[in-house]
Amino acid sequence: MEARILGAIWKGKGQPVQTEVILDAMDRGIDTKSHTYDDMKITLHDLRKRLKSVGITIPNVGYARGYRIVFGGQ
Repeated sequence: MEARILGAIWKGKGQPVQTEVILDAMDRGIDTKSHTYDDMKITLHDLRKRLKSVGITIPNVGYARGYRIVFGGQ
């Protein structure tokens, strides 16, 4: 699931990716929406911890705008 979230955010190339796009990426290949916002937040929290050690952050971007990927001190 972390890979699906990272893939969706990575495709944004540093620009905000809407939460709905990330949730859709989590459900790719599944007929019904089985993942919730809470599932995404928990998985994103774990992913952020893993990426922090290599200088990558995934901040949320304003209210309801989504998330973006940041490399180093960008």
